[in-house]
Amino acid sequence: MSENYWKLAIETIPIEYLIQFNELSGVKISVPGFRTIDPTNKIVRLKLIQELVKPKQKAKILTELKGKVENDQTLKEYLNKDGEELLSKVQAGESVKEIIFALLSDQSEDNHKKLLFILTEIQQDSKKTSKESEQRKMNPDDSEKKLKEEIRKRTKLEQKVVEFQSKLNQLRQEYDREKNKWRAQCSEQEALIKQYKLEIKQLENQNNELKCKCNELDKNNNELSIKLQNIENVIEEKTEKENSLLEVNQKDEINKENELPKVVLIGNPMNSYISKNMSYEIQIIEPEQLELGTYEEILKQSQQVWILTYRINRKHQEKVNTCIPANKQIHRFSDFHSLQNYIKNISWR
Repeated sequence: MSENYWKLAIETIPIEYLIQFNELSGVKISVPGFRTIDPTNKIVRLKLIQELVKPKQKAKILTELKGKVENDQTLKEYLNKDGEELLSKVQAGESVKEIIFALLSDQSEDNHKKLLFILTEIQQDSKKTSKESEQRKMNPDDSEKKLKEEIRKRTKLEQKVVEFQSKLNQLRQEYDREKNKWRAQCSEQEALIKQYKLEIKQLENQNNELKCKCNELDKNNNELSIKLQNIENVIEEKTEKENSLLEVNQKDEINKENELPKVVLIGNPMNSYISKNMSYEIQIIEPEQLELGTYEEILKQSQQVWILTYRINRKHQEKVNTCIPANKQIHRFSDFHSLQNYIKNISWR
């Protein structure tokens, strides 16, 4: 948009619409030397135009207008309509301000021409209205009544505008409060989520550590179970061996208890009484047999040795004394009668 076009558009737009640039959130317009902008004051209008054609103000206004149009579908549609259609909408009562703002936001030459066309038509309508007003002045009473009615309506509209503006400000304040509250809640929730994620991570680490410990304990338990089983097997084998050995010893003891005492009788008594005696297991050996060395084991296994001195000569007795182990019980009998009495006595016991 050229500077000349912008200046021409601002000079053509009625002052009541220029004042409404202040409604744009990023724009603040004031007239130096005046606290308020009076639309009926020609000096104020000239100074306002001088303020609006400044490059900084132009840039701010264009930025806000473009943003406004981008967020409003109705304003976008104004840009695609021709001048006659837009003029019809103005004449039908649609917002002149919105149409002016939409066309002013676009930098295409086509929309510039549409804007100037509509503004020219509005000026002509305004002049026509002024002529009609002058004609009505010919009847002062009617004109005064109509003027008062117009003032009353305008006053009411201005009051509504003030009320709507107040409500709008309240809604904006409530919106800001809710937005801040929502942001605070979001921040708290994000902090909680971050804390929960950290706690979950810690719990996962603890769980992994516990799993590792459980696996290690299972491994140790398996090893201990194997060792325990081995020990039980060893104990069982040892017990079986001990029981088997005990059983053998018990059998040996029983056998020993059932066995008859073994006695070696050196010298043959030549009497059947000896063979009939069952209290001892008696084996008779002749002295000559000892010289052969075949009865040494029998002498070792015997509990007692009986020697019949009356049946052995002195030479053989000496031989017998050298053959008998020293730990054996030795009983010597000088005649058969003493042997017989000894056997009777031990049998009785």
